[in-house]
Amino acid sequence: MKFIMTGKKLDIGESLRDHTSSKIDEIVNKYALEPIDCSVIVTKDGYRIITDFDLHLGKGINVRTHSEADDPYVSVDAALETLEKQLRKYKKRITDHHKKRDVEYVKTSAQQYVLDSSSESQELEAPVIIAEMNTDIPTLSVGEAVMHMDLSNSPALLFLNGSHGKMNLVYKRADGNIGWVDPHSAS
Repeated sequence: MKFIMTGKKLDIGESLRDHTSSKIDEIVNKYALEPIDCSVIVTKDGYRIITDFDLHLGKGINVRTHSEADDPYVSVDAALETLEKQLRKYKKRITDHHKKRDVEYVKTSAQQYVLDSSSESQELEAPVIIAEMNTDIPTLSVGEAVMHMDLSNSPALLFLNGSHGKMNLVYKRADGNIGWVDPHSAS
Protein backbone atom coordinates (compact mmCIF):
# COMPACT_ATOMS: atom_id res chain seq x y z
CA MET A 1 0.00 0.00 0.00
CA LYS A 2 1.23 3.44 -0.93
CA PHE A 3 0.98 5.77 2.09
CA ILE A 4 1.20 9.56 1.76
CA MET A 5 0.83 11.94 4.69
CA THR A 6 1.10 15.67 4.17
CA GLY A 7 0.65 18.71 6.34
CA LYS A 8 -0.76 22.08 5.36
CA LYS A 9 0.43 24.96 7.54
CA LEU A 10 1.78 22.26 9.85
CA ASP A 11 5.00 20.26 10.01
CA ILE A 12 4.26 16.53 10.19
CA GLY A 13 6.88 14.84 12.33
CA GLU A 14 8.06 11.25 12.05
CA SER A 15 6.27 10.37 15.30
CA LEU A 16 2.83 11.38 13.98
CA ARG A 17 3.57 9.76 10.59
CA ASP A 18 4.61 6.47 12.25
CA HIS A 19 1.63 6.58 14.64
CA THR A 20 -0.80 7.08 11.72
CA SER A 21 0.83 4.46 9.51
CA SER A 22 0.82 1.81 12.25
CA LYS A 23 -2.85 2.49 13.09
CA ILE A 24 -3.83 2.19 9.41
CA ASP A 25 -1.88 -1.07 9.12
CA GLU A 26 -3.73 -2.43 12.17
CA ILE A 27 -7.11 -1.55 10.69
CA VAL A 28 -6.23 -2.95 7.25
CA ASN A 29 -4.98 -6.22 8.79
CA LYS A 30 -8.00 -6.46 11.10
CA TYR A 31 -10.45 -6.30 8.17
CA ALA A 32 -8.22 -8.29 5.75
CA LEU A 33 -8.15 -5.53 3.15
CA GLU A 34 -5.60 -4.86 0.44
CA PRO A 35 -5.80 -1.11 -0.18
CA ILE A 36 -4.03 0.44 -3.15
CA ASP A 37 -3.14 3.71 -1.46
CA CYS A 38 -3.91 5.90 1.50
CA SER A 39 -3.53 9.66 1.67
CA VAL A 40 -3.77 11.69 4.84
CA ILE A 41 -3.88 15.48 4.90
CA VAL A 42 -3.48 17.24 8.23
CA THR A 43 -4.28 20.96 8.08
CA LYS A 44 -3.90 23.65 10.72
CA ASP A 45 -6.77 26.13 10.57
CA GLY A 46 -6.31 28.68 13.31
CA TYR A 47 -6.25 26.66 16.51
CA ARG A 48 -8.06 23.65 14.97
CA ILE A 49 -6.36 20.65 13.39
CA ILE A 50 -8.31 19.12 10.49
CA THR A 51 -7.56 15.57 9.31
CA ASP A 52 -8.82 14.12 6.02
CA PHE A 53 -8.31 10.44 5.16
CA ASP A 54 -8.77 8.89 1.72
CA LEU A 55 -8.29 5.12 1.60
CA HIS A 56 -8.55 3.66 -1.93
CA LEU A 57 -9.59 0.00 -1.84
CA GLY A 58 -9.82 -0.50 -5.61
CA LYS A 59 -12.81 -1.20 -7.88
CA GLY A 60 -14.10 2.32 -7.32
CA ILE A 61 -14.30 2.07 -3.53
CA ASN A 62 -12.85 5.05 -1.68
CA VAL A 63 -13.29 5.45 2.06
CA ARG A 64 -13.11 9.09 3.14
CA THR A 65 -13.22 10.48 6.66
CA HIS A 66 -12.83 13.91 8.20
CA SER A 67 -12.21 15.08 11.75
CA GLU A 68 -11.34 18.23 13.66
CA ALA A 69 -9.65 18.62 17.04
CA ASP A 70 -7.23 20.82 18.94
CA ASP A 71 -4.38 18.28 18.82
CA PRO A 72 -3.00 16.47 15.72
CA TYR A 73 -2.95 13.06 17.45
CA VAL A 74 -6.55 13.46 18.65
CA SER A 75 -7.66 14.57 15.19
CA VAL A 76 -5.93 11.64 13.45
CA ASP A 77 -7.29 9.14 15.99
CA ALA A 78 -10.85 10.50 15.57
CA ALA A 79 -10.62 10.18 11.77
CA LEU A 80 -9.24 6.64 12.12
CA GLU A 81 -12.08 5.73 14.50
CA THR A 82 -14.62 6.93 11.92
CA LEU A 83 -12.77 5.00 9.20
CA GLU A 84 -12.90 1.83 11.28
CA LYS A 85 -16.63 2.28 11.97
CA GLN A 86 -17.32 2.60 8.25
CA LEU A 87 -15.24 -0.47 7.44
CA ARG A 88 -16.94 -2.45 10.22
CA LYS A 89 -20.37 -1.48 8.88
CA TYR A 90 -19.60 -2.63 5.32
CA LYS A 91 -16.95 -5.31 6.01
CA LYS A 92 -18.86 -8.25 4.53
CA ARG A 93 -20.01 -6.33 1.48
CA ILE A 94 -16.54 -4.89 0.77
CA THR A 95 -14.82 -8.28 0.87
CA ASP A 96 -17.63 -9.96 -1.14
CA HIS A 97 -17.56 -7.02 -3.53
CA HIS A 98 -13.94 -7.71 -4.44
CA LYS A 99 -14.59 -11.40 -5.12
CA LYS A 100 -17.80 -11.30 -7.13
CA ARG A 101 -17.27 -8.06 -9.08
CA ASP A 102 -13.73 -8.57 -10.47
CA VAL A 103 -14.91 -9.06 -14.04
CA GLU A 104 -18.27 -7.27 -14.03
CA TYR A 105 -17.22 -3.82 -12.79
CA VAL A 106 -18.18 -1.46 -15.62
CA LYS A 107 -17.89 2.32 -15.83
CA THR A 108 -19.37 4.77 -18.33
CA SER A 109 -17.58 8.01 -19.18
CA ALA A 110 -19.33 11.36 -18.79
CA GLN A 111 -18.44 15.04 -18.66
CA GLN A 112 -18.49 16.81 -15.27
CA TYR A 113 -18.72 20.60 -14.88
CA VAL A 114 -18.12 22.89 -11.91
CA LEU A 115 -20.26 26.04 -12.02
CA ASP A 116 -19.38 29.34 -10.36
CA SER A 117 -22.15 30.07 -7.87
CA SER A 118 -20.63 33.38 -6.72
CA SER A 119 -20.75 35.09 -10.10
CA GLU A 120 -22.77 38.32 -9.87
CA SER A 121 -23.80 38.46 -13.53
CA GLN A 122 -25.10 34.93 -13.95
CA GLU A 123 -27.60 34.31 -16.67
CA LEU A 124 -30.04 31.44 -16.39
CA GLU A 125 -29.18 30.11 -19.87
CA ALA A 126 -25.38 30.28 -19.58
CA PRO A 127 -23.86 29.72 -16.13
CA VAL A 128 -20.14 30.38 -15.74
CA ILE A 129 -18.17 27.11 -16.00
CA ILE A 130 -14.97 27.20 -13.96
CA ALA A 131 -13.88 23.57 -14.43
CA GLU A 132 -14.51 20.79 -16.91
CA MET A 133 -13.35 17.21 -16.38
CA ASN A 134 -14.08 13.63 -17.31
CA THR A 135 -15.74 11.39 -14.75
CA ASP A 136 -16.79 7.76 -14.65
CA ILE A 137 -20.30 6.61 -13.79
CA PRO A 138 -20.22 3.09 -12.29
CA THR A 139 -22.73 0.33 -12.95
CA LEU A 140 -23.96 -0.77 -9.51
CA SER A 141 -26.93 -2.18 -7.67
CA VAL A 142 -28.83 0.22 -5.42
CA GLY A 143 -27.29 -1.34 -2.29
CA GLU A 144 -23.77 -1.02 -3.71
CA ALA A 145 -24.46 2.61 -4.67
CA VAL A 146 -25.56 3.42 -1.12
CA MET A 147 -22.40 1.73 0.20
CA HIS A 148 -20.15 3.70 -2.22
CA MET A 149 -21.88 6.98 -1.32
CA ASP A 150 -21.63 6.32 2.42
CA LEU A 151 -17.98 5.22 2.32
CA SER A 152 -16.91 8.15 0.15
CA ASN A 153 -18.75 10.58 2.44
CA SER A 154 -20.55 12.11 -0.56
CA PRO A 155 -23.97 13.76 -0.45
CA ALA A 156 -25.09 12.05 -3.69
CA LEU A 157 -24.05 9.38 -6.20
CA LEU A 158 -25.14 9.03 -9.82
CA PHE A 159 -24.92 5.46 -11.16
CA LEU A 160 -26.20 3.10 -13.83
CA ASN A 161 -28.58 0.62 -12.25
CA GLY A 162 -27.27 -2.87 -13.00
CA SER A 163 -30.75 -4.38 -13.16
CA HIS A 164 -32.06 -2.20 -16.02
CA GLY A 165 -29.11 -0.07 -17.21
CA LYS A 166 -30.78 3.32 -16.62
CA MET A 167 -29.35 6.28 -14.71
CA ASN A 168 -30.27 6.38 -11.02
CA LEU A 169 -29.37 8.70 -8.16
CA VAL A 170 -29.01 8.04 -4.44
CA TYR A 171 -28.65 10.97 -2.06
CA LYS A 172 -28.61 11.85 1.63
CA ARG A 173 -31.82 13.55 2.68
CA ALA A 174 -32.00 16.36 5.24
CA ASP A 175 -33.81 14.02 7.66
CA GLY A 176 -30.82 11.60 7.64
CA ASN A 177 -32.40 8.95 5.40
CA ILE A 178 -31.26 7.93 1.94
CA GLY A 179 -33.25 9.00 -1.12
CA TRP A 180 -33.31 7.08 -4.40
CA VAL A 181 -34.34 8.53 -7.76
CA ASP A 182 -35.25 5.85 -10.33
CA PRO A 183 -36.76 7.39 -13.49
CA HIS A 184 -37.13 3.89 -14.99
CA SER A 185 -39.88 2.87 -12.57
CA ALA A 186 -41.90 6.09 -13.13
CA SER A 187 -43.94 5.05 -16.16
